[in-house]
Amino acid sequence: MTDTSGIAVERVDPTDRARAIDTIVLAFGADPLIRWLFSTPQEYLEEFPSFVERYAGAAFDADGAYHVHDFAGVALWEPPGTSSAEGRTAEFLSERLEETAFVDLGTAFEQVNRSYPDDRRWHLPFVGVDPIHQRSGYGSRLLEHVLTRCDQENVVATLESTNPRNLSLYARHGFELCETIQIGDVPPIYPMVRTPRSHEDATSR
Repeated sequence: MTDTSGIAVERVDPTDRARAIDTIVLAFGADPLIRWLFSTPQEYLEEFPSFVERYAGAAFDADGAYHVHDFAGVALWEPPGTSSAEGRTAEFLSERLEETAFVDLGTAFEQVNRSYPDDRRWHLPFVGVDPIHQRSGYGSRLLEHVLTRCDQENVVATLESTNPRNLSLYARHGFELCETIQIGDVPPIYPMVRTPRSHEDATSR
């Protein structure tokens, strides 16, 4: 695994909220599920930023938003106790999806939620790196920053990958695939769970 110890992680200042979302927009331009939701370039550029704000905006308010290398990479983590994003996004999506697609997407995420433990956990709605900075270790560093804390506090971490190309990255950091979920025309969703590692496990990586 790439040595990322020299990469500094900084918390996103409230005044830089838009900069963080811009990085996520750049990173998710080819994501299968996101581009299913926002299929045209205009829809994606105009509407996806609002979706990120609704779906993961709680990370900013809960001090769970981090960046590296002047926003070359961003992670939006939701600490334990953060309110569910479903209520924040349901109305937004219901207005832009056909009824069948909206119902299928809701069913898919109901199944995702059943994959996760009920106890306290850190959840990762988005982590992304500007394409010109990918393969620089920035994504790994943003994962490690919170996963180290999960190990120290004995807390589970969860995420749902919507791009199969990222599964190996998450697996290298200890996430395990729960199942592959595909309902109707909704692209596959991959819920993943990482159990906290002991000190011995963490130092042997």
